[in-house]
Amino acid sequence: MSDENISFREIENSKENMSLSSMGTISDSKDNPLISVIIDGFMRKEFIAEAVKSVYDQEIPKSHFEIIVLRAFDSPVIDRTLLGNGAKILNSANMTMGQAIAEAIEISKGEIICFLDDDDLFLPNKLSKIEEIFKGDKELCYYHNGQTFCNSKSEPVSGFKFKKENPGYLKCDNNNFLLLNKTLKKIGYYIEAIWFNLSSISVRKKIFSGKMNIVRSITGHPDDLMFYLAFSYPDKISIINSDEHLTVYRVHNSTTNIVKQVDDATMINNRIKQYQDFTSSSFVFMQMMRGTTCESYVSARYAYDLAFFYNTKKEGINMIKQTIRLALKENYKIVEFNFAVRIRVYLSLFVLAFFYIFSKRFSVLKHLRSAFPNVESFRR
Repeated sequence: MSDENISFREIENSKENMSLSSMGTISDSKDNPLISVIIDGFMRKEFIAEAVKSVYDQEIPKSHFEIIVLRAFDSPVIDRTLLGNGAKILNSANMTMGQAIAEAIEISKGEIICFLDDDDLFLPNKLSKIEEIFKGDKELCYYHNGQTFCNSKSEPVSGFKFKKENPGYLKCDNNNFLLLNKTLKKIGYYIEAIWFNLSSISVRKKIFSGKMNIVRSITGHPDDLMFYLAFSYPDKISIINSDEHLTVYRVHNSTTNIVKQVDDATMINNRIKQYQDFTSSSFVFMQMMRGTTCESYVSARYAYDLAFFYNTKKEGINMIKQTIRLALKENYKIVEFNFAVRIRVYLSLFVLAFFYIFSKRFSVLKHLRSAFPNVESFRR
């Protein structure tokens, strides 16, 4: 499906004022809908109404799916609209990402779980395709679809590509990770591409059996988690990646690695918290995948996240360089930060200089080699 074929309907008056008639109703849903759509409306209030509307506008009957919205903000207008149409709302304000997702999964009724980030959209045929493919393949437990892109105004963005481009259609069992990874590398693709974007992932609910404590413990990387849960499932299941466009990925400031407004004093704190969350979740994945064909990869991924967080790899150093360069550019001067943030920026400069000089002699990976001697990736 080309970008030109995507139609984005404007929500009249504001993105909170959705009319019930335009969205349809699921108040007469079956007791057991096939699909549960979990929308994680954590903080981006400006996009949530449009995300929900893209689900209500699906081609399949409303009785075939339910909507569960996680939201960490107050919006009486949105709440009345959702509740009036049979949707479920969970207040996630005092929950971690993992706790909120686990709560939504536990109250869901569908056999199939689809996820939608609050700033993304479903194309109208998304759920009909999911229904068709999961009904046709009883062993299928993980499906990842392709994306098209839009900007913050919901205008299609053509020619936008990520480094980890979708490799196209592939199907494999959950015991062939090493072969899958090797095959993708050989043809020039990254394996991470087949779990990029949580809004493009649909799973069979049974993969969460006995693993809800793991779901609750994560603080980041929820898309990675879904893939690892599928690959660690004890019985043989099938996994499919497709490049068919069923999701619209919204490109805006909070989804990119380049922060445009760095004069905000919370920017650096948010950055540090983000990588702390990633590292914490990667450690959970590493423990979860011990003894599986994913063990070597996941352990190396943890090392990567840990090294990135401590700025001991080139990528981490570049991240500090970029942050400081933006902070010093034109009107964005260090003096515009409060005292605590200024100290952190100067400290980062010192750390950058230190690791630039000693990076060849020092690496977190050296310590990990002794901690995980059985993991081949650390011995390279």
